[in-house]
Formats: sequence, C-alpha cells, structure tokens
Amino acid sequence: MKKLLSIISLFLLIFTLASCKDKTIKMENGVVMTLNEELKDAITMKTNPPHLSFAYEGTYNVYETSSLLGYIFTKNDNLKLSNDFYNHLKKFKNSYYVVSEIVQEYDNPNAIFGDKKVPLDENTKSVEYTIVTWDTDGTRYSYMFRSFISGGVRYFAYTYSTGITMSIEVPLIVQKIDNKQQIFMIALPFNTAYKLGANTKVDKLLSKEEYLQDNYHTFEYPSAISNVEDKAKAIQEWYSQYCNGRFENDQFVFEYLGIKYNVNFTSTNFKIYVA
Repeated sequence: MKKLLSIISLFLLIFTLASCKDKTIKMENGVVMTLNEELKDAITMKTNPPHLSFAYEGTYNVYETSSLLGYIFTKNDNLKLSNDFYNHLKKFKNSYYVVSEIVQEYDNPNAIFGDKKVPLDENTKSVEYTIVTWDTDGTRYSYMFRSFISGGVRYFAYTYSTGITMSIEVPLIVQKIDNKQQIFMIALPFNTAYKLGANTKVDKLLSKEEYLQDNYHTFEYPSAISNVEDKAKAIQEWYSQYCNGRFENDQFVFEYLGIKYNVNFTSTNFKIYVA
C-alpha cells in the first residue's frame, strides 16, 4: 500500500489515459514534466516550479490526455524510443529506487518488441519496472516500463498494460501561515509515501481544515531504507545531499523551492512542517 501511495500520481495518470487509447497527440523535440497552471498558482514557493525534460529529436506520440504532470508514450518507433529513454534514465543511475519489478514469463524465451520477437540473452528475464528517481534539487519522478537484454543490448519498452510512462510527483502538505491556509510542495526521500498530491483538488486543500492535521505531515520511513539501522540519519543525509539539510540549534531543517522546513524524527516516522 505504501508503494502505491508513493507513486499515486503515476497510476492515476495511467487509469485516466487508459480510456483514451486511440487518441494521441504528437510531441516534437522533447517533453517537460512540471506543474500545471492550477498547481503553479496554488502552491506557495519562492523559486520557479520544478521541471524535468525528456529530450529527443523528432516526434513521439503520447495519449491525448497527457499533460505537464505526466506522459504515456504509444505507437512509436520502439527502437528509437528505447535509445532515447535509456539516455534519459542514465542521469539517475545513482538516484533511483525500484518500487516494483514483475518478471514477464510471457516473454520467455522471446520478448515482444513492437511487431518483432527478440530472443532474450541466456539467464536473463524480461521485467516490468516501476521506479522513482530524484533530481538534484530533490524533486521526485516516477517511471513505468519493461526492460530486457538481447544480444548484449538492454532495451526499454512498453509494459503489457500501458506504454512507457513518466510523471512528476507532487507530494503536498497544507499549513496555516499568517492565518491563511496554504499549500506547499515538499521533497521526500527515496520512495517515501505521502497522502496529498496532484490528485487532491486544490479548492479542498485550501478550504478543508482536516488537511492541517498532524497526520498529513507525518511520513513513515520508506522501504528503501528498511534495512538501515539509523533511519533518521539516512533521511538526514538525503536531505543534506539534495536540499541543503542541516541542523540549526538542534532542529533539523531542509530547503525546497525556496521554503525552509523543520523535520522531527521518531523511531517509526518523521514529520515535516514549514519552519
């Protein structure tokens, strides 16, 4: 359940687009994952909104209902997309976590790749992955794809339920500042699950006081560090590397989108509030 919560925006995107499988639009020379206008206007920040480009030459097709928050690619040149997607993922070789991996026995001994059947290398498998990555500023992104090795080459392809999928994650908290209920986008380490995101209606976030409750500011330690003895230290080190995390007068703080946050740790979770 926690894994699903941590990438809820990705799966909502998939389910929304699944009803529009025959409707596509062409995206030329790259796409950008970032906040839509509604979220840009609603979220309190002191910097430009986070964004990440998937750069490529030429044109790819995506579902018509793709948006700045995320894209699903469909009906494309599979080999070219595989190469471009590989080049995109390389930047995250030291900053990703595998949320799920499902071996596709259907692909044994040959993987389906467009209209071709590609033989798998010996002792390898075709696997469908869901992963989270994080950029240098701590912003998190989600991806879903299938991958396999043939002839010593690693390929990236659509899964058997959807095309290659990518989206920006938008974990949110709500806090009253100067008696005004405000929305804040936060950075969360590894695959930390969150309760409020881009799927929650902005007007409700700004009006319902229940979102101010401590529960929505509390985050359990993620499964990515389940085997780490000092989990609080692992979270602190992540924030120190990506979000200027540090101690100020015995209070751990980090900065994201120009906003400073306090983090308080317990044995099972950590809490985040605007400083």
